[in-house]
Amino acid sequence: MSNKIKYILIYTIIPLIIVAPLLNGYIFFLDWINAPEIKTADIFYGLKESVSAGMPFLLLMDLLTFFVSAPITQKISIFLIFFLSGISMHNLIKTKSEFPKYFAGFLYMINPFVYIRFMAGHWHILLAYSILPFVTKSIMKFLDNPDRKQTIKTCLWITLIAAINTHTLFLTFFLFAIFYVYKLIKSKSERLKLTKSISIMAFFFILLNSYWLIPLLTAESIAVSQITSDDLAAFQTKKGNFNEFMETLMMYGFWREDAYILPRNIIPSYIYFPIFALILFLTIHGYLNCKEKYKTPILITGILAQLLAVGVGHPWFREIFTYIFTHVYFMRGFREPQKFVALLVFAYAFFAAYGMDSILRQLRGKKTKILASVLILAIPFAYTPTMFNSFWGQIHTTDYPQDWYEINTYLNQDSKDFNVLFLPWHLYMDFKWIPNKDKRIANPAESFFDKPTIRGDNVEVGTIYSSSNNPRSKYIQSLLKKETENIGERLKLINVKYVILAKETDYKNYFYLFNQSDLELVKETENLYLFKNKNEVNKFYQTDNANAELMPLKYTKKSPIKYTIGKPDKTYIIFTEAFNENWELGSQKPANFIAVNLYEFKDNFILKYKRFDVYMASYIISILAIVLVLFLLLQ
Repeated sequence: MSNKIKYILIYTIIPLIIVAPLLNGYIFFLDWINAPEIKTADIFYGLKESVSAGMPFLLLMDLLTFFVSAPITQKISIFLIFFLSGISMHNLIKTKSEFPKYFAGFLYMINPFVYIRFMAGHWHILLAYSILPFVTKSIMKFLDNPDRKQTIKTCLWITLIAAINTHTLFLTFFLFAIFYVYKLIKSKSERLKLTKSISIMAFFFILLNSYWLIPLLTAESIAVSQITSDDLAAFQTKKGNFNEFMETLMMYGFWREDAYILPRNIIPSYIYFPIFALILFLTIHGYLNCKEKYKTPILITGILAQLLAVGVGHPWFREIFTYIFTHVYFMRGFREPQKFVALLVFAYAFFAAYGMDSILRQLRGKKTKILASVLILAIPFAYTPTMFNSFWGQIHTTDYPQDWYEINTYLNQDSKDFNVLFLPWHLYMDFKWIPNKDKRIANPAESFFDKPTIRGDNVEVGTIYSSSNNPRSKYIQSLLKKETENIGERLKLINVKYVILAKETDYKNYFYLFNQSDLELVKETENLYLFKNKNEVNKFYQTDNANAELMPLKYTKKSPIKYTIGKPDKTYIIFTEAFNENWELGSQKPANFIAVNLYEFKDNFILKYKRFDVYMASYIISILAIVLVLFLLLQ
């Protein structure tokens, strides 16, 4: 059996062992919630203005669901994360012996960072992380020979990272910048050629990524702009048993890691700490004995990444990180800085492989080398055993409760165009039907129900109740703060025809819904109450003034971004989507009427979401850029 087939087989078996206990049903991690269908329309049309580089990847996943079910796509994703992590790092190592390559692959795929990110459901980060060694290898080749083909190949690799996860994209930029500066210092004669090639790469990168860069740069407000020092405090790196420096050095530090079974807590410290010491020793020994030309920038990347991962947690580094966070724009995306540990793990896996190689070369006797290899290869598994056996018994598969499907069918039988409000109002909730040890997940209602569903977007972490700037959410929160009478009438303004109250968490705090004269309980199941708004709701209303009754207005939906309205009898028109000045009636921008869009009728009957023109132009640029890049690559 050839070495290539052997390592592919080995890196296939390990993920299968991990995934095998989780084959039946959905897996619910904190932020990874699957539903029968993937909803892509709002992102594609830019309706939520949640600028996402991952839109092509999301469309690909949506396409995949035509061939396999959503639970299967989730298992494929988990398998690929482990498989690609292993083979990508394996291929980056250039030792003569195969054993150090396997050690690098095992450590990169099985470590506390990967384990905790899985528990948190950050699979996009992990998938991008899994191909980072491939990208790094391409960057090395580019720096050695920045010709046209290699420039394009490296640009495509980085674009792929962007399409999966933007956090890892900026980690890639961070690594690339350190490599670039190092190369400039070492090779003064190649500065001009290298800088020219990087400029060309940057040009093509901008063209390829126009589909998200143009919307990002033209957006009035994006999520990252809402991040403040309160977020830094809420999501700061954990101290652990020692301090933030040691915590991140040991590949821990995630802000919510105490919710999970940690390897360091189930293995006695007198055993666990020496295992980490071995990893650290192999890393240092590997750097001292590594002959690879880019070992220094990898070391610098690992050290700086570990320091940045500490964030504001430790007083020694608090002011420095706060200054960087405030003055370097992209750092605002790292309100939870422990993500930088990904680059530290990369450095560990890379250097520890060469450390192992050096030790094996000093040993004599085949049996001694094999024994030493087996013991060293066991280190990643001993250091993070919680990756196995259903993540140490914490994660179990399940399906949505049957009554969720029942209520969804009931709602679908109503052919009208309306919204559903899902309560309790929380972005994250503990659901009793989740069979995991930690039952908290992101509220899946918006993804699960076919009808447009409004659910809480209030993060409720630390001192932060909500970071949402959605006017509709603020309007709903104002209704829920006080036990308002005639809630149905007020929900009419945002086209809410049904209210679902899940029997979860603090649901009894919402029992005042039973006393509302304009809400009717139409269905109760094991897990849900379903209320119907007695008021007639509609997507469009007409009125003569703000205090007058809202009268339904006929309309035709041409597409998610275009409506044709009938001729109104009243002066003003109300469109019940959340206020957004990009919804234009003719050329008229809306006024903000509480939480929705208000227009004065002026013989304009076409309502369009004008912002999509920007998105469409950016899509065309990116598509043309892909064609151009592939043409140049094949020349």
